[in-house]
Amino acid sequence: KKKVYRKNLMDSQKSLKEQMHIRESMKQRELLEKVKYAEAEKKVLEKWKIEEAEKIKKKRERIEKLKKDREVQLKEREIKRQQMLREKAEYERRLLEEFRLHEEAEKAKIVKAKANRKKLFAKVMADNEKRRLEKEKIKAREAQEELEREKQYAALLEAKEKKRAAEFKAYEDKQKKTSE
Repeated sequence: KKKVYRKNLMDSQKSLKEQMHIRESMKQRELLEKVKYAEAEKKVLEKWKIEEAEKIKKKRERIEKLKKDREVQLKEREIKRQQMLREKAEYERRLLEEFRLHEEAEKAKIVKAKANRKKLFAKVMADNEKRRLEKEKIKAREAQEELEREKQYAALLEAKEKKRAAEFKAYEDKQKKTSE
């Protein structure tokens, strides 16, 4: 019995040792797997960090490109705005110049119209003066003719009076002669 017990004990110790050895090897395998997993995880983490760094770099590049594009757009807009302002100022200057020229033309027309009015007024005054002088001449001529007629009439009346007086004198002389 002792032998059997001893053998069993030995077998069981052997089996325990084997189990311990198996356990040890499993622990080592687990540790190796853990190490492999940790290394794989580390590699994945490194790869992820590199990918994230590249993404960040790409984002920064894209942001920089957008900033540059935006600056270019802003510069172009500013150039267009400046050009529009210049064109607007030129247009307003041209309009002001046209308005000034129009105003000067209107003033010149007014001055010319005033001068024409003055000339016309002077002409009308001269015509009126001519008519007045002609009327005065006509009146003077008519007055002269009237005087002439009056003189002729007076002379005619005087001649008639003289004739009557002569006829009366002749009649009186005749009467005197017949009464003598």
